[in-house]
Formats: sequence, C-alpha cells, structure tokens
Amino acid sequence: MAIKRTAPQFRDERTFVHDQGWRKTSAVITVGTATIAAFIGAGGFGERIVTGLALNDNVTLLAGAIPVAVLAILIEQMFGFFERKLTPPALRQ
Repeated sequence: MAIKRTAPQFRDERTFVHDQGWRKTSAVITVGTATIAAFIGAGGFGERIVTGLALNDNVTLLAGAIPVAVLAILIEQMFGFFERKLTPPALRQ
C-alpha cells in the first residue's frame, strides 16, 4: 500500500506567515551572534570587532562590523526572496 503525500494545508495565511517568519529571524540572529565567537578564539569577523574595541581603533572595528551587517542584510533578503517564491499562490496578497 502506497502512502500518499500531500502538501500541508494551512488554515489561513497568518499560520503560513508565522511558520516562515521564524526561519528568517533565526538566520539573521545567527549571523549576529556568530561574531561573539571571537571571545573564545573562534575568529571570523568578530575577531576584527574585538580587536578594534580593545585598541580603540574605529577602522578595525568597522572592518569587522560592516561585513557582518551586510551579510545579515543579504541573508534576510535571500530568505525573503525564497519566502515570496515558495508561498502558494492562494496565500499571496
């Protein structure tokens, strides 16, 4: 006997939007909190931020902060793009 798989049925668009919104938010928060890893020696853009704070050097600080901000914005835009493309036509406004 074959198991029939069907697409999930959403009761209303609020349920669908709620189900999709947390992914975008968590991805952006992950990018922001990944910079904290520099405090335990994991490196990344957070290392530049920590060094800039320690040396009171704004150029070094911004060399780490600007790429992190741009990356967070790009990820948010990417998730927004996929959210728009994957939303069923019946739920689009």
